[in-house]
Amino acid sequence: MMRAMVDMRVEVDGRLCCSSVQTASTAEPDPKPSPILPFLYLGDERHAADNDCLRQLGITYVLNITAEPLAADPYAEPRTGLRYKQLVAVDSYHQNLKQYFEEAFDFIDEARRTGRHVLVHCHAGISRSATITIAYLMRHLWMSLVDAYNLVKSKRPVISPNLNFMGQLLELEQKLRRTAQDNNCRQSSVTTADSASDLTADQEIYDPSVDSSSARTTATTTTTTTPSTAPILSL
Repeated sequence: MMRAMVDMRVEVDGRLCCSSVQTASTAEPDPKPSPILPFLYLGDERHAADNDCLRQLGITYVLNITAEPLAADPYAEPRTGLRYKQLVAVDSYHQNLKQYFEEAFDFIDEARRTGRHVLVHCHAGISRSATITIAYLMRHLWMSLVDAYNLVKSKRPVISPNLNFMGQLLELEQKLRRTAQDNNCRQSSVTTADSASDLTADQEIYDPSVDSSSARTTATTTTTTTPSTAPILSL
């Protein structure tokens, strides 16, 4: 049984995004995970256990964000060619999910760098895995929380990170902003130092306080003939 969402609007920097409360529903689950980026898929535990589905989509990396055991046997990796990683987390208002952000980013980036496809999933593909996916977009594409949320929502409408996870995403956004500001400050400092260095070099080449006419010298060569012997006087 899937769950329907009752929207709770959350304002971030004056823009609205939604978190939701789950209610029972008989909606049919998606048969395949949702493509978010060309190499990144978001889904549920059924997708992770469906080897045929993974094979069809070319998915060889699976990131499991649940408290349950892996959907597939990790010891089968040599036979299936799949690479699994599990981040143990529950969908609650007390779960610290941000502690896993960097670890999740590294795993997803490994798939991207090697030209592989990766599936991020939790139990229903709604809260935990959606939070990790949104966080990755924020870091990888330097998107705002609202823009990353809306992109994932447009690809997988059922997503609904709980309010605790939304708060952790907001903390990530603030951290990324500080990082961007620090980088800009460092770049400005380097540019200023380079400009000062260039100016000093220019002054060494041309100093207007020095009279250009006296600074220039013209090389001249004078040829003189010196007789090898003294002249002979004739009487």
